[in-house]
Amino acid sequence: MPSLPESETSVIIESPGAEKNKGPIWDIVLKPIVLPAVTNGKLKVLELAAGSGVHTQHFLSSILDDDKNIDIEWHPSDPDP
Repeated sequence: MPSLPESETSVIIESPGAEKNKGPIWDIVLKPIVLPAVTNGKLKVLELAAGSGVHTQHFLSSILDDDKNIDIEWHPSDPDP
């Protein structure tokens, strides 16, 4: 089976802007919308344009910090670079 060169398999997408704004986006915009959307302990989310995944990781950990009993189905999406 052919394999990709290491340089193509270990690409890490960094986003300083995403790191900077992940907290305010969660606290001000999403938390008031997402947490009330939990129904019977379940939450389903389709995240459009997930990019580097910085926001996905932060939002998921923030939700679980608020309530560890939420069953989360999160689908980050983004076209391949």
